[in-house]
Amino acid sequence: MPSERRRRSSMHEIVHAAESGAPEAQFRLGLMYSSGHQVAPNLVLAHKWFNLAAAAGYEAAREYRGAVAATMSEAEVATAQRLAHEWRPAEVGTAIRSRATLAAVSPTVALHR
Repeated sequence: MPSERRRRSSMHEIVHAAESGAPEAQFRLGLMYSSGHQVAPNLVLAHKWFNLAAAAGYEAAREYRGAVAATMSEAEVATAQRLAHEWRPAEVGTAIRSRATLAAVSPTVALHR
């Protein structure tokens, strides 16, 4: 299916850009995890990506990070903050770490606006 292939390619590009440190891609990945669009909903990962984008100066990410945090437990927020603190940009040619991160953190309920 060409459309499925394009969707996967687009997702791969967003993940790669986010892992490489692009704030807009980090924000978009946070949106995807908070809404469950093209990925399993996961508020811990959404918060992590919003936090990283906000730290890089992406203003909209601050608002979304706050909205997501308001629906999370203290333990979930602490986990998301730890993941953001431990995060390092991927080097060109390295494997995408998102799959390992996703496997390490259990999915949570999506943010409903």
